[in-house]
Amino acid sequence: NDLWTVDFKGWFQTGDGCRVHPLTVRDLHSRYGLWIGVLSRSNFEQTHREFVKIFKRYGLPRRIRCDNGSPFGSGGPCGLTRLSLWWIRLGIEVEFITPGRPGENGAHEQFHRVYKEEIAKPPAGTVTAQKRRSARWLKRYNEERPHEALKMKVPAQIYRPSKRRFPTKLEPWKYPDGWVRRR
Repeated sequence: NDLWTVDFKGWFQTGDGCRVHPLTVRDLHSRYGLWIGVLSRSNFEQTHREFVKIFKRYGLPRRIRCDNGSPFGSGGPCGLTRLSLWWIRLGIEVEFITPGRPGENGAHEQFHRVYKEEIAKPPAGTVTAQKRRSARWLKRYNEERPHEALKMKVPAQIYRPSKRRFPTKLEPWKYPDGWVRRR
Protein backbone atom coordinates (compact mmCIF):
# COMPACT_ATOMS: atom_id res chain seq x y z
CA ASN A 1 0.00 0.00 0.00
CA ASP A 2 2.97 2.30 -0.44
CA LEU A 3 2.08 2.82 -4.10
CA TRP A 4 -1.07 2.02 -6.02
CA THR A 5 -1.21 2.44 -9.78
CA VAL A 6 -4.46 3.49 -11.45
CA ASP A 7 -5.63 3.97 -15.02
CA PHE A 8 -8.49 3.50 -17.42
CA LYS A 9 -8.02 0.64 -19.90
CA GLY A 10 -9.34 2.52 -22.91
CA TRP A 11 -12.99 2.14 -23.74
CA PHE A 12 -14.53 -0.64 -25.80
CA GLN A 13 -18.04 -1.83 -26.62
CA THR A 14 -19.78 -4.86 -25.22
CA GLY A 15 -21.58 -7.18 -27.62
CA ASP A 16 -24.81 -5.18 -27.31
CA GLY A 17 -23.04 -1.95 -28.30
CA CYS A 18 -22.70 -0.36 -24.85
CA ARG A 19 -19.50 1.59 -24.34
CA VAL A 20 -17.51 0.65 -21.19
CA HIS A 21 -14.46 2.24 -19.54
CA PRO A 22 -12.64 -0.23 -17.26
CA LEU A 23 -11.03 1.52 -14.26
CA THR A 24 -8.11 -0.56 -12.99
CA VAL A 25 -6.30 -0.23 -9.66
CA ARG A 26 -3.26 -2.27 -8.50
CA ASP A 27 -0.87 -2.42 -5.58
CA LEU A 28 2.55 -2.11 -7.20
CA HIS A 29 4.56 -4.07 -4.63
CA SER A 30 2.36 -7.19 -4.49
CA ARG A 31 1.03 -6.94 -8.08
CA TYR A 32 -2.41 -7.43 -6.49
CA GLY A 33 -5.27 -6.22 -8.68
CA LEU A 34 -7.45 -4.28 -6.27
CA TRP A 35 -10.23 -3.30 -8.63
CA ILE A 36 -11.65 -3.39 -12.11
CA GLY A 37 -14.66 -1.09 -12.27
CA VAL A 38 -16.54 -1.34 -15.55
CA LEU A 39 -17.91 2.22 -15.88
CA SER A 40 -20.12 3.81 -18.49
CA ARG A 41 -18.02 7.02 -18.39
CA SER A 42 -14.54 7.94 -17.19
CA ASN A 43 -15.72 11.08 -15.39
CA PHE A 44 -15.21 12.41 -11.86
CA GLU A 45 -18.58 11.28 -10.47
CA GLN A 46 -18.32 7.62 -11.46
CA THR A 47 -14.60 7.39 -10.67
CA HIS A 48 -15.07 9.01 -7.25
CA ARG A 49 -17.85 6.51 -6.40
CA GLU A 50 -15.56 3.62 -7.33
CA PHE A 51 -12.72 4.96 -5.19
CA VAL A 52 -15.02 5.31 -2.18
CA LYS A 53 -15.76 1.57 -2.53
CA ILE A 54 -12.07 0.74 -3.04
CA PHE A 55 -10.93 2.77 -0.03
CA LYS A 56 -13.64 1.32 2.21
CA ARG A 57 -12.58 -2.19 1.24
CA TYR A 58 -8.77 -1.88 1.14
CA GLY A 59 -7.94 1.27 3.13
CA LEU A 60 -5.77 4.10 1.83
CA PRO A 61 -2.44 3.86 0.04
CA ARG A 62 0.44 6.20 0.78
CA ARG A 63 0.70 7.24 -2.91
CA ILE A 64 -1.24 6.85 -6.14
CA ARG A 65 0.53 6.87 -9.52
CA CYS A 66 -1.59 7.93 -12.48
CA ASP A 67 -1.37 9.58 -15.85
CA ASN A 68 -2.26 13.21 -16.49
CA GLY A 69 -5.57 12.54 -18.21
CA SER A 70 -9.02 13.24 -16.86
CA PRO A 71 -10.28 12.54 -14.25
CA PHE A 72 -6.87 12.06 -12.58
CA GLY A 73 -4.95 15.06 -13.89
CA SER A 74 -5.48 18.20 -15.94
CA GLY A 75 -3.65 20.92 -17.80
CA GLY A 76 -4.52 23.44 -15.06
CA PRO A 77 -2.44 24.70 -12.17
CA CYS A 78 -0.40 21.85 -10.64
CA GLY A 79 -2.25 19.42 -12.92
CA LEU A 80 -4.82 18.70 -10.22
CA THR A 81 -8.49 17.80 -10.60
CA ARG A 82 -11.34 17.35 -8.11
CA LEU A 83 -10.36 13.67 -7.85
CA SER A 84 -6.64 14.22 -7.25
CA LEU A 85 -7.40 17.04 -4.77
CA TRP A 86 -9.71 14.65 -2.88
CA TRP A 87 -6.89 12.09 -2.73
CA ILE A 88 -4.57 14.78 -1.30
CA ARG A 89 -7.19 15.70 1.32
CA LEU A 90 -7.26 12.00 2.30
CA GLY A 91 -3.51 12.15 2.91
CA ILE A 92 -2.54 10.35 -0.31
CA GLU A 93 0.40 11.66 -2.31
CA VAL A 94 -0.40 11.92 -6.04
CA GLU A 95 2.39 10.90 -8.43
CA PHE A 96 1.80 11.87 -12.05
CA ILE A 97 3.79 10.13 -14.78
CA THR A 98 5.42 12.26 -17.47
CA PRO A 99 2.88 13.14 -20.20
CA GLY A 100 3.19 10.79 -23.16
CA ARG A 101 5.31 8.28 -21.24
CA PRO A 102 3.02 5.35 -20.34
CA GLY A 103 6.13 3.21 -19.80
CA GLU A 104 6.61 5.02 -16.49
CA ASN A 105 3.59 2.99 -15.38
CA GLY A 106 4.77 -0.07 -17.32
CA ALA A 107 3.63 -2.76 -14.86
CA HIS A 108 0.12 -1.33 -15.03
CA GLU A 109 0.22 -1.21 -18.83
CA GLN A 110 1.24 -4.91 -18.85
CA PHE A 111 -1.75 -5.64 -16.58
CA HIS A 112 -3.95 -3.89 -19.18
CA ARG A 113 -2.48 -5.91 -22.05
CA VAL A 114 -3.26 -9.20 -20.31
CA TYR A 115 -6.76 -8.02 -19.33
CA LYS A 116 -7.54 -6.90 -22.87
CA GLU A 117 -6.26 -10.13 -24.45
CA GLU A 118 -8.14 -12.39 -22.06
CA ILE A 119 -11.30 -10.45 -21.28
CA ALA A 120 -11.99 -7.81 -23.91
CA LYS A 121 -11.23 -9.74 -27.12
CA PRO A 122 -14.03 -10.42 -27.70
CA PRO A 123 -15.94 -8.51 -25.02
CA ALA A 124 -18.93 -9.96 -23.18
CA GLY A 125 -22.41 -9.54 -24.61
CA THR A 126 -23.64 -7.05 -21.98
CA VAL A 127 -22.22 -4.64 -19.39
CA THR A 128 -23.40 -6.93 -16.57
CA ALA A 129 -21.70 -9.92 -18.19
CA GLN A 130 -18.50 -7.85 -18.70
CA LYS A 131 -18.51 -6.94 -14.99
CA ARG A 132 -18.88 -10.62 -14.01
CA ARG A 133 -16.19 -11.69 -16.47
CA SER A 134 -13.81 -8.98 -15.16
CA ALA A 135 -14.41 -9.98 -11.52
CA ARG A 136 -13.70 -13.67 -12.27
CA TRP A 137 -10.56 -12.75 -14.21
CA LEU A 138 -9.29 -10.51 -11.38
CA LYS A 139 -9.82 -13.30 -8.83
CA ARG A 140 -7.79 -15.71 -11.01
CA TYR A 141 -5.12 -13.05 -11.58
CA ASN A 142 -4.72 -12.52 -7.83
CA GLU A 143 -5.12 -16.08 -6.58
CA GLU A 144 -3.91 -18.43 -9.33
CA ARG A 145 -1.27 -16.65 -11.44
CA PRO A 146 2.25 -16.81 -10.01
CA HIS A 147 4.49 -13.85 -10.80
CA GLU A 148 8.20 -14.15 -11.44
CA ALA A 149 8.79 -10.85 -9.61
CA LEU A 150 7.12 -12.41 -6.54
CA LYS A 151 9.35 -15.51 -6.64
CA MET A 152 6.49 -17.45 -8.24
CA LYS A 153 3.98 -16.56 -5.52
CA VAL A 154 0.53 -15.26 -6.37
CA PRO A 155 -0.37 -11.66 -5.46
CA ALA A 156 -2.92 -12.78 -2.84
CA GLN A 157 -0.07 -14.39 -0.86
CA ILE A 158 1.70 -11.03 -0.59
CA TYR A 159 -0.98 -8.32 -0.39
CA ARG A 160 -2.57 -7.13 2.87
CA PRO A 161 -5.13 -4.31 3.15
CA SER A 162 -3.83 -0.97 4.35
CA LYS A 163 -3.93 -0.07 8.03
CA ARG A 164 -4.82 3.49 6.97
CA ARG A 165 -8.61 3.48 7.11
CA PHE A 166 -10.95 5.56 4.94
CA PRO A 167 -12.26 8.45 7.10
CA THR A 168 -15.99 8.92 7.58
CA LYS A 169 -15.61 12.71 7.48
CA LEU A 170 -13.06 15.13 6.03
CA GLU A 171 -12.30 18.38 7.80
CA PRO A 172 -12.52 21.52 5.63
CA TRP A 173 -9.32 23.03 4.26
CA LYS A 174 -7.68 25.46 6.69
CA TYR A 175 -5.74 28.35 5.19
CA PRO A 176 -3.47 30.77 7.03
CA ASP A 177 -4.87 34.20 7.91
CA GLY A 178 -4.53 36.66 5.08
CA TRP A 179 -4.65 34.08 2.29
CA VAL A 180 -7.15 34.73 -0.48
CA ARG A 181 -9.23 31.72 -1.48
CA ARG A 182 -9.94 31.27 -5.19
CA ARG A 183 -11.73 28.53 -7.08
